[in-house]
Amino acid sequence: MLIEDKHECESCNKEFDWYYLVPQKWSNRIEAVVLPKGKTSVRKVEERVEKKGYFLPLRVSLYCPDCGSLNTFNVEEKEI
Repeated sequence: MLIEDKHECESCNKEFDWYYLVPQKWSNRIEAVVLPKGKTSVRKVEERVEKKGYFLPLRVSLYCPDCGSLNTFNVEEKEI
């Protein structure tokens, strides 16, 4: 499962796209996901919640692709 959204940098105020690839549950089926180009990947999940066996991020950290500043922010909780 891929979570994608936008965030405005806390330092330079530029908006950028980001994504987080939720780890798959153990099963007989493997789901292939194409990672988006031109989007910033989450570097660290600071806080998470478990829903139906998936660990979904609630608070993440990532670097701004424009200025390189570390941004830590809350993620809107997703339904699965």
